[in-house]
Amino acid sequence: MHVTRFPIALLGMTLLLALAACGSGSSVNPEPPETGTITTAEFFQLAIVPDQTVSASSFEVQAIAELLNPDAGTLVPPSVIDGSGGSHAMAPKVLKWPGTAEDSVTIWSATIPLLSDRVNSIKVVSGTKELPFSIRHKSVLSVLIASNDAQLVNDIKAAITDPSIDVIQVAYNEPDLGSAINGVGSNMTNARTTWLTIEPASGNTISWVRDFPAPLGRPMVDFLHLSTVTFGSDASDGGGGMFYVEPNHHVWLSGMEFRGKYKYTWDKNTPLTANSLPDVRTNLTEGQKVYFTDCLWDGSGSNYATSYVQLARDLRFNSFRGDLNEFGKVVLNLYGQDIETVRNFADTDFLHNDGFQIWGHTETSNLVFKGLKIVSPHVPANIQPFLLDRTFTPDYQNVLLDTLLIVGAAPGTVLRAQIAGHLTNSRISNLSFPSQHLTLRNDFTDPNGAFLPTNVFISNLDVNKVLYVAPAGGVSITYDFQNVNNTNDISSELSANPGLSGVSFSNIKVSSVP
Repeated sequence: MHVTRFPIALLGMTLLLALAACGSGSSVNPEPPETGTITTAEFFQLAIVPDQTVSASSFEVQAIAELLNPDAGTLVPPSVIDGSGGSHAMAPKVLKWPGTAEDSVTIWSATIPLLSDRVNSIKVVSGTKELPFSIRHKSVLSVLIASNDAQLVNDIKAAITDPSIDVIQVAYNEPDLGSAINGVGSNMTNARTTWLTIEPASGNTISWVRDFPAPLGRPMVDFLHLSTVTFGSDASDGGGGMFYVEPNHHVWLSGMEFRGKYKYTWDKNTPLTANSLPDVRTNLTEGQKVYFTDCLWDGSGSNYATSYVQLARDLRFNSFRGDLNEFGKVVLNLYGQDIETVRNFADTDFLHNDGFQIWGHTETSNLVFKGLKIVSPHVPANIQPFLLDRTFTPDYQNVLLDTLLIVGAAPGTVLRAQIAGHLTNSRISNLSFPSQHLTLRNDFTDPNGAFLPTNVFISNLDVNKVLYVAPAGGVSITYDFQNVNNTNDISSELSANPGLSGVSFSNIKVSSVP
C-alpha cells in the first residue's frame, strides 16, 4: 500500500463522545444460554430517570444493553424484576429522532406493574449484572399551588423538609424563576430522596432570564425537577442568569427550552455580544447528578449544552454554537440542525464545537454515547464529531460510541473526529460523516496521551478518510481514495498497521472522491 506523510494539524479542543457503561456485577443465576447466545451485556445502563413518584399503575423501564463485539453472538434479552419479584422480558424499542418521525436508535423496554402506594424496588438484569433503582407509587400526588413568588418560596421550603409533597404548580406567569428561587433552602436540612417537581399551572408560563447582567440562580434544593421552563428568549445574549447546581445535588430538567439570539442567521464571523455562560453549571469534581430529557436548544451560544450528566436523552439542538455534551454518563438520541461555530465574545477565536468530548479523569469509564444526527437545511454543519482527548493522563474504559450521523458538513472543514489516549474494552460503531475525517493520534507524548487501544472494536464507518499519526520517527498514513485498495472496506489495511494492533476493524469505508 502506498503511504503518504502529512503534517500534524492543530485540531479543535472539543469533542463528541459516545459512551456506555458496564453495570454492577451481582449474580442472578441466569438460565443456561442457547448455542451462539451471550447472557451478559458489556455495555449496560439505565435509560430512564430513577426515583420518580408516579400515580399511574404501571411504569415503562428502558435500558441500554449491548455487546462489545456484536459479531460474537446474540445477546439474551435483559429482564426487569418488579417490586413484587415478577420477571418481565425486555423487548427492542426503536426511538424517533427528536422532533421528527424518523427512526433513531434501538434500546430495550418493558412496562411493569407497580405496587400501589409504596416504593417499588426494581432492577434490570442482564446475565450477572443488575441495575437497581426505585419508583414510588402514590394513588394521588400531593400538589401545592403557588400564586406569587413569596408563596412559591414558602412551598419549596416546606417541600424540602416534607418529602410527601410531590409537585408545586406555579399559577401565575413567572418572569424569572432563577431570581425567585435563588438561595432557597440555604441552611436547611434536605429530607428528599425523590423528585420535587416545579411546573407551570395550566395556562401559565415560567421563564428564567439569561441576559447579562442577570445574577445566577442557585436554589439549594436536592432532587429538584424543573419542568417546562423557558431559559432565555430569542433575543437573549446568554451572558447572565446561569442555573448553578449545588455540589452533590440531583437536578432533573424536562421539557425545557434554552433560547438565545445566535440563530443560523447570526454570521459565524460576528462575535457574541456577551460572554455567554452555560445554561446549567456543573463541575466534574463536585458530584452533581443531572438529568436532561426532552429539551430544546435554539440559538444558544454557550460553550456547552450538557456537561457531566447522568442522562441526557431525546434532546434537539437548533443553531447551537458550542459543545453538545462533555462527560455524559448516558447520552441518548440527540438531533441537531444548523450546528455552526461562532466567534467568541472577546473576538479572539471561534467556539470549538464538539458532539461529545472527554479528557483524562476518573469519570471516563462506563460511558454510553448512542445516537446523534445532525442535518443542515440552512448552513453547513461545522462540528468535530467527537474527541477523546490526550490531556490529563486519559485511561478510557468501557466506552460505547454508537450511531453518529452528520449530513452536509461544511466543505473543507478541518474539524475531525479524533481518538487519543489509552482506550480499553470499548466500541466505536455506526458512524457516518463522509465529509470529515477520523484521526487516530499515536504521536502525543503526554502521559497516556498516545492512542493505545486494547480490545477495541471499530466498525461500520463511512468517513472521508482515516488519518493515522505515527510517533516521532514513524510513518504517518493517510487512508483515502488514492492510497487504499478498496474504498468500500479498508479494514484489512488498518489491521495491518502495527500501531493499531489492539483494534478489531470491520466495514470501514472511505470516500471514493476527494
